[in-house]
Amino acid sequence: MKKNLTLTLLSLVFVTAHLTSCEETLPENLLPVWPEMKLGSIEKDPVINMVIIFDASQSNNIAEAKKALSTYISSLPENVQLGLVTFGGSKVELDIGTDKKTLEQVVQGMSADNGTPLGPSVGKAYQLLASRAVTETGFNQYHIAIITDGEADSRSFLKRNIDEILKESTVSITTIGFKVGENHSLNREGIRYISADDSAELSKGLEQILAEAPIDLQ
Repeated sequence: MKKNLTLTLLSLVFVTAHLTSCEETLPENLLPVWPEMKLGSIEKDPVINMVIIFDASQSNNIAEAKKALSTYISSLPENVQLGLVTFGGSKVELDIGTDKKTLEQVVQGMSADNGTPLGPSVGKAYQLLASRAVTETGFNQYHIAIITDGEADSRSFLKRNIDEILKESTVSITTIGFKVGENHSLNREGIRYISADDSAELSKGLEQILAEAPIDLQ
């Protein structure tokens, strides 16, 4: 009996050491390298590229959030090019430049479900922006706008992606915490955080996302 117990404990120690070793040897950069800005030819009409991450994980908030976000999308001018990453009942990834009507329809069709994979979603949004930046020249802007009503499933994964994006790219990040208050892991240095307690504050928060953009909204 003692021999079997000793073997079991040794096995557990080995497995723990192996998992720790795997974590320590993970590659440092899991996100694409942000491209250098090309100055050869400057875009005549700079644009704002923005990927919206929409969290539909809470059923009691989704109706208000869908209405506010749809209205916001329809109000944006042509020089704001949008992409969309959603999770909840529907997991959708729409590339930057998708027409606004399609974006509105996808948002309206969202259903709620459990789980808040903010870390992977931020990574997907960044990949869309990096792919866009490779094809562009000049002083275009790149933004990630996160609308969430919950905490990330993995705060460490989210922190790792956020740290990498803020350090290595020109992407700016805004988070609207919907009915979650100020105590959120995305309320941190380097991110503009807006707390919204109702649909009116959510709409106001959405309008603030690009209020300080250095490009005129046309």
